[in-house]
Amino acid sequence: MGHEVTVLCVDDQNLARECVVAIIERAPGVRVAAEARTVKGAIECFTGARPDVTLISLKPRGLDGLLAIRAIRRVDPGARIVVYATDETEAVYLALEAGATGFVLKDAGAADLVRVITESHTRNGRLLDDVRQALEGRCGLSTLTPREVEVLELFSQGLRTKVIAAALRISDHTVKVHVKHAYKKLGVQGRAAALAAAWRRGLVRRDAAPHLASLKAGRHLPVASFRLPSRLSGAREVSR
Repeated sequence: MGHEVTVLCVDDQNLARECVVAIIERAPGVRVAAEARTVKGAIECFTGARPDVTLISLKPRGLDGLLAIRAIRRVDPGARIVVYATDETEAVYLALEAGATGFVLKDAGAADLVRVITESHTRNGRLLDDVRQALEGRCGLSTLTPREVEVLELFSQGLRTKVIAAALRISDHTVKVHVKHAYKKLGVQGRAAALAAAWRRGLVRRDAAPHLASLKAGRHLPVASFRLPSRLSGAREVSR
């Protein structure tokens, strides 16, 4: 390798991010150029540091990894982005379709993480073939759009259609259209079944499960009991 591969680490969980940073800093030929906790911070750090590879934690809860991927790709269409996730769920394939060049599961070893980062930087043909095969293997499955996933995430918080429409700045009708398409793709009928299917595929927060019983009973919990996803929080960014 001609020079050190610089990495931007994006994760809203401090301990997880610090562990990943420590792994990278110990590996020869790679170094951490910057760290970010939010989508806004990720964009700012990417623009300022211009890392060779951006490493993004991917999970339904907290940091919106898909939003970060798309935003970074708008800044640099050739950006090399690796995502890491707990499970190989629908969210991983959405990330690959959004432009991620590789992924690694969180139960992988430190050497695997470093290998995927360096292979993504060099655009190793085998890595790209793995990504391509993974996506081709999904061709027969219906993939939800990011907006459909967002609507399901808000549904998982017990929010009504009108509140979701206001939050997303779209019409009630458009929300219903997204819901209809999501039901069809998930092969279900009804909000509770859709949330259960989305939960199994890793598309909504793990803590959505307690709300399913209320939905099955036809009840909506008070809107005040829930929070809208924080897409651009003002948390302090860590830079190096």
